[in-house]
Amino acid sequence: MQVAVDRKENEITAAPTLLESIDLNGAIIIGDAMHTQRNISVEIVEAGGDFIWTVKGNQARTEWAIKKLFANEIANLKQERPLSKQFQQGFDKTNKRHGRIEKRSIMVSQSLNTYLDWPHVAQVFRLEREVWHDQGQRKTTQVVYGLTSLSPDKASPEQLIKLLRKYWGIENELHYRRDITLGEDATRTVVGNTGHNLAIINNLVVSLSLMNGLKI
Repeated sequence: MQVAVDRKENEITAAPTLLESIDLNGAIIIGDAMHTQRNISVEIVEAGGDFIWTVKGNQARTEWAIKKLFANEIANLKQERPLSKQFQQGFDKTNKRHGRIEKRSIMVSQSLNTYLDWPHVAQVFRLEREVWHDQGQRKTTQVVYGLTSLSPDKASPEQLIKLLRKYWGIENELHYRRDITLGEDATRTVVGNTGHNLAIINNLVVSLSLMNGLKI
């Protein structure tokens, strides 16, 4: 589901309007750093849902605290010290896609639940994604930090990896199909809600095609 966003507006202010229009009971809402807002977190949990947010510079204090927490533990692991009791680790199976080998690992902790002053936070996480390109000749590493209202009994480290991998996979597939195959990125639609309507139509085309096994 989508909501029309005024050109002077952005996704932060549009998100609450969208959330009010859907049933959040039992839902897990996953979003990038732009959606990492306290009021949105409260709205989701009070409606019976949970959230998983990535954290970047728009929440500077939160990002700093999470990075510092995991930096100390990563340093200990590099010195071959055992994992501290307040941390848990999880690993995703190695995936081979489009000539690349991908490996994901995650570290989670409840140590910052009270320090962060973030409503309903139950865990923070550090997810590392390693990708080997060109038959292993070149390697890239991406690290993502985040927080979630899902407690360890609701989501283990491995389950968090799967949820995030599924979310990013859907996002990448959708944007690729819309921008490359349907040429949405090259279409300049700025009159009224034309851009919004085009996105809805393209999403529908992509979704129906994928559901029916068509390659577009």
